Formats: sequence, C-alpha cells, structure tokens
Amino acid sequence: MAGLLGVEEQTRNRAIGGLEKVAAMEEERNRANRAIKTAETNQNLGMTASGAGLGFAIGGPIGAGVGATAGFLLSKIF
Repeated sequence: MAGLLGVEEQTRNRAIGGLEKVAAMEEERNRANRAIKTAETNQNLGMTASGAGLGFAIGGPIGAGVGATAGFLLSKIF
C-alpha cells in the first residue's frame, strides 16, 4: 500500500511541475508579445514623425500634416 501512495505523490508532483512549466512558458510568450507590440508602436511613431519632418521641410505646416499621414500609412504597410 505504501508503494501506491508513493507513486501517487510522484505523479502529483510531476503534474504540478508540468503546470508550473506551462505557466512560465505562457508568461514568457506574453512578455514577448508585449515587446513586439511596443516595437511596432515605436516604429509607427518614428515613421510618422519622419514623414512629418520631411513634409514640413518641403511644404511647411500643411506638408507636415501630409507627411505625417504618409509616414503613418507607410508604417502600417511595412
């Protein structure tokens, strides 16, 4: 009987260990997804600002608006 209780405890410990491993993997995946989302946001902002700066240099305030729009749209495409 004692042997069966030992097997039960080992099985339970392995199951708990597996769940802890899966939880850690999910947390790492969530962290990576947040990093990707942050990088995409930074890229969008950078391209929008670059477009606005280029547009302002060429066409003043109206050009800045056009350039910002173009930069934003390009950031969504690429």
